Amino acid sequence: NSCAGYLFKGEIYLFSILKKYLPKIFVLLPVIIIFAGFNYVIDPENLFSGGKYEKGIADYMLEGKNVTDIYNFDERLLQKYFIGGMQKAPDIVVLGPSRAFLINANVLNVKGEKVVNNSISGSTIEDEMAIFDMYLKKGWCPKKIIIGLDPYYLNEKKPSSKLYRTVREYYFDMCDS
Repeated sequence: NSCAGYLFKGEIYLFSILKKYLPKIFVLLPVIIIFAGFNYVIDPENLFSGGKYEKGIADYMLEGKNVTDIYNFDERLLQKYFIGGMQKAPDIVVLGPSRAFLINANVLNVKGEKVVNNSISGSTIEDEMAIFDMYLKKGWCPKKIIIGLDPYYLNEKKPSSKLYRTVREYYFDMCDS
């Protein structure tokens, strides 16, 4: 019967804690709900937009407009929408990490050829394979592909599985072909 007494003391202790903190919880709960609701509606990290933000950026780019001052977006998803909306196959495709961002037709000294730079910040070889597969799915095979290769591409300990998740289907398709 000593267990029954222990349980009873435990229940009293739990009740005294609840009695002490429950009013504070009820006061803070509406504040927490308001903050959570505000963040959901505003969605500053674009977590709940379902890709609308990236699709809008891609649409501007496809119209030939320069897009600046964008933040908190999925670069891989942007590439998916951009390539998906292209009407004409590029002659030269640039793939790679952010160090390849500045490679364009002027740097390559090419005239009359369409150069598209599909570089991604912190890209992996899986990203590049996935992006190339997006072109293949459209039946396009660019004349030239320039790959910016960073030393970390060859580092087997670099975790990359989370990076290419929004274009994963293209990567797996590329591996299967």
